[in-house]
Amino acid sequence: MKKRVLISIALLMSLCLMVGCFSYKDMNRLLFYTMGVMDKKDGEFYLYGEAFKAYRGEGEKAGREKRIVLFGKGDSFIEAVKGIRNGVNLPLEYAGAKAYVMTKDIARDGIKDYLDCFDRDQKVSLRMYLIVLDGDAAEFIKREETDEKFMGLYLYEMMNTQNKSLHTITCHVYDFLLDMNIGSGVNILPIIKLVTVEEQAGLDQSSQESSEDQGQQQSQDSGQKSSKGSKKSDSSKEQDSGDPIFEPYVIIDGAAIFLDDKMVAELTQEELDIYHLLFRKASTGVIVASNPQVPDKTIGLVLLNNKYSYRVVQEGDLFKYKIKVTLRVALEEAQDYLNPDDEVIRLMEESVEKKISLSAQKMFTRMQQENVDLFNIKRQLDMAKIQHGEDYLQKTVFEIEPNVIMDSIGTLKAGY
Repeated sequence: MKKRVLISIALLMSLCLMVGCFSYKDMNRLLFYTMGVMDKKDGEFYLYGEAFKAYRGEGEKAGREKRIVLFGKGDSFIEAVKGIRNGVNLPLEYAGAKAYVMTKDIARDGIKDYLDCFDRDQKVSLRMYLIVLDGDAAEFIKREETDEKFMGLYLYEMMNTQNKSLHTITCHVYDFLLDMNIGSGVNILPIIKLVTVEEQAGLDQSSQESSEDQGQQQSQDSGQKSSKGSKKSDSSKEQDSGDPIFEPYVIIDGAAIFLDDKMVAELTQEELDIYHLLFRKASTGVIVASNPQVPDKTIGLVLLNNKYSYRVVQEGDLFKYKIKVTLRVALEEAQDYLNPDDEVIRLMEESVEKKISLSAQKMFTRMQQENVDLFNIKRQLDMAKIQHGEDYLQKTVFEIEPNVIMDSIGTLKAGY
């Protein structure tokens, strides 16, 4: 009896181990898709894909992944997808896809056909972030960040981390599809681009002629190795760490405005900050205003939270769009001099309120002139059952009532 029990236990353990090994083998027989990058040149669609091959339970390779760059092109989007699928030796797993990046040319041309493909193919996750790229798709797909070699995962974490910041706006595929079909059909997508420290700082070209060739060689080496899915060599890493000024990195640079499925305008970084204050929850970010005691200097305020409400009413032939926004802020920095008594605090609050009012009014006027319903006024009119014509936007008067509360002059409250 004891022998039978021991044999049964041994067989059960062996079976569990074998099942585990087969599970690992199944995982190793897949390519996990993380990101797609779409471009259009000379009438042809170019689709770059990023995927990784997992190595589970394979000795020294266990726990490692290999980055693989895929490519397809054709006269249509689905032909480009077909090109990618024809160039792999393992099935592609799309459920973990994190981001879909499109160039500005694609965005201006319209993305309804691509989104329709995502919506119909249930393998693709509708939780992917939609992002607009200001730059070349081929150069972007080559790039590996030092702390994350999979750009799709890098962008996903970047969007998750910064979605409560004034300077960033995020949009999933399912959000885009929903907003495209209600109200005025307006969506806001973040714009990203690759920059270097050199470009950000605006360094003079003549000051880096001696190291320009080295930087270009690094960029070429990085692109070739990335496209093959291999890691950079140790010597390449040493060169990169020695000259970080030449290594491009991703920044968020404003936002793209979509009407239906086409990009029709852009928001500057300052406009995006205001838009986020009025229509999105934010819990981080810096607001800069004039110093009430030294007019040519500034004060920096940290945003703690914001609350907003909006409604539209009809007055005669006009529509009034009224927004109320309350900001709770704390003083972060004051240039030159500041003696924050009650009167100065009131002046600081008024300074921020004035800046918000002027910036919001300016942004509304620009969108009104370009006939872009950025504030989704049509939806508010429909919900209020107010009759309106196609020229409703030109008949709308914008009113904003900002309320800034100075929460702290010194140390932040423990609750925040």
